[in-house]
Amino acid sequence: MLGDSLRQGPPVVHGNGRYRLNTEGGVSVDVVDFDHEIDRGDRLMRAGEIDAAMELYENAIVIYRGDLTVGRHVGEVLERERLRARYLSLWAHLGDHHYASGEYEEALANALSLLRNDPCREDAHRMVMRCYVRLGQRAQALRQYRACVHALDDEFGARPETETSVLYELIRLSPDDV
Repeated sequence: MLGDSLRQGPPVVHGNGRYRLNTEGGVSVDVVDFDHEIDRGDRLMRAGEIDAAMELYENAIVIYRGDLTVGRHVGEVLERERLRARYLSLWAHLGDHHYASGEYEEALANALSLLRNDPCREDAHRMVMRCYVRLGQRAQALRQYRACVHALDDEFGARPETETSVLYELIRLSPDDV
């Protein structure tokens, strides 16, 4: 049934005593595509082609449709967590890039996306706080600190890192220095 929609033949082909997906015909695997886009982006970053790398990172984010559903096998759980960590790192890379470029609203959007996926990422809370200050929303930056404190306490019974608390005090006492 799928064969007519592919460029070259059926979705599954047989050869050398094995069945495999017909990648030549246009069948792909999202996990492979996701990793491929990130790996290409990483190579471009090392080569100093930052804008091109960011475009590939954005492509990878689109490919990621959510965490893998896995069973109880530890290998499956580890693979899900590996992919999730890469996905979350993409949001952080994009946020850092936009912040460094002075695109504070974009950086804020990236950091908030990261927090929607992992509310305990302190680097994202700090990015949100810095962005709010740069956008003239000091009170919101201070509220973000409280959201960070609450998330860490609820999830882990932990307090924020020193870096996060220092940023809070800086925003509270001297926001122009952020």
